[in-house]
Amino acid sequence: VLPEAESRELARRLVDCDGPSSDAPERIERIVQVAQGDPFALTALAISARRHPESIEGGVLEAQIEEREPSERALIELVAVAERPLRRTIAELALAAEVGDDVSRSAPSIETLEREGLLRVGGASGSERLEPRHDRVREAALGQLTPERRRLRHRQLARALEGGSEALDPATVAAHYRETEEESRAVRYALEAAEQALEQLAFDRAARLLELSLELGSTGVDSARVRARLGDTLALAGRGAQAANVYLDAIREGSTSRVVPLQLRAAEQLLTSGHLERGLRILRHVFRTLELPLPRGEAQARWAATARRLWLRFRGLSFD
Repeated sequence: VLPEAESRELARRLVDCDGPSSDAPERIERIVQVAQGDPFALTALAISARRHPESIEGGVLEAQIEEREPSERALIELVAVAERPLRRTIAELALAAEVGDDVSRSAPSIETLEREGLLRVGGASGSERLEPRHDRVREAALGQLTPERRRLRHRQLARALEGGSEALDPATVAAHYRETEEESRAVRYALEAAEQALEQLAFDRAARLLELSLELGSTGVDSARVRARLGDTLALAGRGAQAANVYLDAIREGSTSRVVPLQLRAAEQLLTSGHLERGLRILRHVFRTLELPLPRGEAQARWAATARRLWLRFRGLSFD
């Protein structure tokens, strides 16, 4: 980050390179304020200010992006939509949909955009990652996108990630397909990402992904099974009361053959999380359904032990 005095001097040199103007001091001060010491952002703003002296904050970066070559503008939009550093190889694959199969045509524009302060390129050669040089660049690019164009950029990124040679991050692909309103693809990748998170013992992340898949919905997906999986995940995360509620929701969506196992899971989670009265009420209902004698005069711990034995007895009806 440049000190304010150095930022002001750099802005002055860039703005006055075509000759001083009466409003140059005002423009210089506004450039310094907006750039906040970032030399690349300051350079981009100064270049834009020379071309569009009427404004600094009111659309200069937007105008600079607008006047780029189509492939350069598409690249800026793709990097902005990605919302995280984007692998250069993926950006080039996505850009191929704009410029054709000769993706090498995009290489000079990346260096140009970096030099002019619109993109940042990081990482070693062969694994570079691209991102907007400044948050204002991202905001300017996103602000110009129509809903149709935004969906196009998300679709291009999703397809590029699917076709890339590196390991696929299903959560990222799901997020992009969600923005394209292709629910079935988004759900498929969200479920895959949830299973991946479970393998890594990232239970809260897995729960969020399962909730996303249920929120999106899709024909061909067994929502009751997914909801039961969400209950299991919440239980593993130590969120017993929430898990019980999800199990009971799954009962309302599933077949009758799943009712008892889910009721037992719900009862167990309620008992172990301290919701004894409600858990016991569900257990009594299960005993009556199975025409088993109701234990009397036993401590609540006995009920919990009975629930566990019943759980083991009916494991064959579970979703595992």
